[in-house]
Amino acid sequence: MKKTITSVLQNTEETLYTAKFGLRLVASTDPRERMAGVRNLVVFGRAITNALQNLKNIAPDFDGWYEPLQSEMKADPLMKFFYDIRSEILKQGELRVHSKGTFSGNPFELSNRYRSQQPPNALGFVIGDQLGGSGWLVRLPDGSTEMCYVEIPSDIQNFDLAIDVYFSKIPEQFRGVPVKELCEKYISYLENMVNDAKQRFSDRDA
Repeated sequence: MKKTITSVLQNTEETLYTAKFGLRLVASTDPRERMAGVRNLVVFGRAITNALQNLKNIAPDFDGWYEPLQSEMKADPLMKFFYDIRSEILKQGELRVHSKGTFSGNPFELSNRYRSQQPPNALGFVIGDQLGGSGWLVRLPDGSTEMCYVEIPSDIQNFDLAIDVYFSKIPEQFRGVPVKELCEKYISYLENMVNDAKQRFSDRDA
């Protein structure tokens, strides 16, 4: 099917929607969903620029609009970071993160809440693992271990827990900034670019 400006912009918007769905997952309370959301956002975020470049030979003055943006993205440390971790995800399946948290109160109150749900071969209750999740660390038949996550309730008296997840490999200026905040900045930049493309090139099909 022949590409048109309208079809390219529509495909780009759908790709943006997919990346934004990843951002919704980043806010999940399930640590595995959060990491799935980051992977989704990173991969489809880069796909947005690929989709836009299909306008190159059909939209008047596309190069004059896109080339400054391309130079800006190459020079932007955050955009470059997301581009680099996309390659790591696609080529190595790797996404390195760590978590930091603070809590007040008695942590045993939390594990006691889930004592009746303790799975077989549980080694202990973990608060804030590498992915920022909490739950039972379970030994599997092959000797390896895996987390059995639980959702932290907010009604435990005199107990408060705050955990943020961070990228482990990140430019100096972004260290200490939570994953969710950086993902929001990345998607916001891409969304603004797509909206600008729509304003400039919509309704210009021959």
